[in-house]
Amino acid sequence: MKKILFPLTLVAAILLLTLQSCDKVKDIVKANVPVTMEYDIVIPQVTDASQPASVTTDLAFDIDAAIKDANKQLGVGNVKSASLSSVTLSILPENQDPQDNLTALSMLNLSMSSDQKPEWVSICSLNQAPTEPYELNLPVNQNADLSGYFTSDNFHFKADVKANRTTTKVIKCKATIKFIVVASL
Repeated sequence: MKKILFPLTLVAAILLLTLQSCDKVKDIVKANVPVTMEYDIVIPQVTDASQPASVTTDLAFDIDAAIKDANKQLGVGNVKSASLSSVTLSILPENQDPQDNLTALSMLNLSMSSDQKPEWVSICSLNQAPTEPYELNLPVNQNADLSGYFTSDNFHFKADVKANRTTTKVIKCKATIKFIVVASL
């Protein structure tokens, strides 16, 4: 009986050490990938402030290459989570206008989707007129689970806006969205 029990105990100890080593390898093969996406938003001229507007933009971004740059053993199939770190909306100096600027907005909601996950998810919103005319740091949706959106290279962004006054021309903005994508085995 002792002859059988000793080899079984030895095998169990070896398996336990092997499993613990695998977990350590998984912890080592991990990457926190900062991803910055920028795109232009052209808010149409507002002739009736009571009417909301929606603007959609498509953006190609090679998320697999960004992950592989951080860790060659990982790729888009290893995405475990993705979260927002910041969203900034700015009007470039050549497009700044003292009348037609971000203070004309009373509501703004930015949403995203992707080819792999077509459901829109709100990533940030503003429900009051901003005081800064040319740049907004928008509060981000910390609860949005974005990991399923980062299995595609084609992203879609939508800006829903409502104005508090009419404008005399379009408002050309740049959105800068920063994410942290976590990939691991």
